[in-house]
Amino acid sequence: MSPQERQIMRQREAIRRERIKRETEAALRDSGLLLDQERRNLFESRYMQERRKMEQALRQQIEAERQQQLPTLIQELKK
Repeated sequence: MSPQERQIMRQREAIRRERIKRETEAALRDSGLLLDQERRNLFESRYMQERRKMEQALRQQIEAERQQQLPTLIQELKK
């Protein structure tokens, strides 16, 4: 991978982390909870953990649906 490609990947990762940080802060704000720093850190950690689980489950669901629909797509393309 070229240095330019590595830099682009770093930038994308930084953008992704910033987006997740904003969404985590919004979730905390929307919850209405007033937490001390320790509990806030715990909330953020749990939020991220549960979000990763949810996103993984969604990816698996989409992939399963894709695999289920592929034979039909292939048959349609043969026509």
